[in-house]
Amino acid sequence: MLARIALCLVVVAAAMGVANAQPRPSGSTPEALPAQCRGQPDEKLTALEKRRQKLERAVARLRDAFGTASDGEAKALSKSQEQLLQVLFQIDCARLRAKLAGAPGAAPVKPSFAEAPAPAPPPTRSLRKTHSAAPVRAGSEQNNAVEVTTYFATNRGRTTSDDPAEAYDATVSALSYGRAVVSIPATHTSGNLELPSIWRLQFQADPRRHFVLKSATPLDVNSVRAEMASRLGSAKSKSLLVFVHGYNMSFAETAMRTAQLAYDLNFPGIPFFFSWPSEGSVTGYLRDAESAQLSEDALDHVLDDLAALPATDVYVIAHSMGSRVVSQVLKSRVDKGKPVARLSELLLAAPDINADLFRTVIAPRLKSLQGTQTTVYASSTDLALMASKAVHGYRRVGETAGGVFVYPGMETIDASAAAMAVRAFGHSYLTDSAAVLKDIQAILKQKLSARQRGLAQAGSSPNFYWSLR
Repeated sequence: MLARIALCLVVVAAAMGVANAQPRPSGSTPEALPAQCRGQPDEKLTALEKRRQKLERAVARLRDAFGTASDGEAKALSKSQEQLLQVLFQIDCARLRAKLAGAPGAAPVKPSFAEAPAPAPPPTRSLRKTHSAAPVRAGSEQNNAVEVTTYFATNRGRTTSDDPAEAYDATVSALSYGRAVVSIPATHTSGNLELPSIWRLQFQADPRRHFVLKSATPLDVNSVRAEMASRLGSAKSKSLLVFVHGYNMSFAETAMRTAQLAYDLNFPGIPFFFSWPSEGSVTGYLRDAESAQLSEDALDHVLDDLAALPATDVYVIAHSMGSRVVSQVLKSRVDKGKPVARLSELLLAAPDINADLFRTVIAPRLKSLQGTQTTVYASSTDLALMASKAVHGYRRVGETAGGVFVYPGMETIDASAAAMAVRAFGHSYLTDSAAVLKDIQAILKQKLSARQRGLAQAGSSPNFYWSLR
């Protein structure tokens, strides 16, 4: 039996590319690292830094010539950006590993992204069982798990797989709707998405310990609206929570994250998510950016379809690259004079948006939305957004290195103290920080301003923002 387990571990390690990895420094453990770092071979920082510098020069050169670039040069720029993004993550994995190892006398190391000079801007281009009863839980508890029902819209392609986790792929397809059921273990703690770990010899999800996507049932839009309207009619709160995910998110993880959000926020209404065709991989960033842009029309249709529901309040939470999709769609709707019915709160968490574009083009349109409060969550420890800045050449709205983005009429929350770099490179604090979840809950349930929520004011007039501790 021990020999069989050992053989399984060798096979799994080889599949993950760790069979030939160098020994990890003492004191660091796979579980303490971001999932994207686990299984990576340890490579010397000096070699990684040399590759980074070479790629930065290549990206800057190709970007400077972008306006007159040939097809071959455009492809070379895209490839160099992908390679730069990958090496930046490898550098920070190596530094996090060294920091966790606790080398004697080692000082904290800044992320490589912060140290890299920003490339020249590219030319402008038009291109719990104890929770209050709510419809989302459906009152079902099996195997010490609580079931959360969430509805969804997606423009992902549908597969022929019977496994709900594999029901939708990363291809761009026609808009479709459905209902998903997620089971949450009774042992769940707020801010965690408990999933199997091979480091703990967990090869299958156990509903007693892990989140499980139990079903993803396709439904036509009329059926979805009828079910949601019926649930809203019997709910104490006729509110709707709409989640739009960011890059590197599969359909299955989006469904589970939506259920986690609804559960951890003790949301009394109906949770709903829009899943655009993210590739679901760290290295798929540039492809995800194209897919996100191709998904704007689909989300616009979704907002039209949801407007027919008898919801009194709609809360939209967009994360990372999903903030681009949401903000562009809302801007377009304002420009066209299309209503955004009952949108009470717009929360943009770690928005991966060009800060200059947001300030000059998007924010003025969002500010004009009547009855909508916009809140931006940002962080100085978000390595993913630092990498995005290095690749694009522009600061992102959701990263605070070099200054916090502020705009009149919006509230910006500096969540740096609540974002841990060892969890998804400090990029997923929306769902894995208890402090952020508590703050969002106060917004949704009590509609409190940052001052009323007790956050510390920071910055100087007129550029005030709020600090979450």
